Amino acid sequence: MFDIGWPELLLVMVIALIVIGPKELPNAIRTVMSVVRQVRRAAREFQSGLDDIAREAGVDDIKRQMDEIEYYDPGEALKSIADSDKDLLGLDDDPDTGGGNSIFDPNAAFTPPDDGPAKKDDGTQAETDMSAGAETKPATGGTTS
Repeated sequence: MFDIGWPELLLVMVIALIVIGPKELPNAIRTVMSVVRQVRRAAREFQSGLDDIAREAGVDDIKRQMDEIEYYDPGEALKSIADSDKDLLGLDDDPDTGGGNSIFDPNAAFTPPDDGPAKKDDGTQAETDMSAGAETKPATGGTTS
């Protein structure tokens, strides 16, 4: 864990013998060992708590499934989705498929929307046929009498 070898351990023991003294060294070793045991016990309890939480959340099952995957090809996944029987977005369930002007139909002919009244070549508004007997106003803005 801390990667302490024999030379480092010998140096720590010599410094502890000099600083603490030979009479109090056994008590200091007992105190250090009890602290180390308490820290290990707390770490073990913490780890078991995390394992319980992961087990309840189903992380083990997901980890097993991820370990079983040897190779993932996104192209194959998309192809299998496209070949599936049910369209997840419901685009195949469009009730107005007979119109022939769907954005989802690549063979549909484009029909532009109605732009309003037709214009003459000189930019003025063209007169449209109105019902029989209706009066038309001149384009000059004058009134009829």
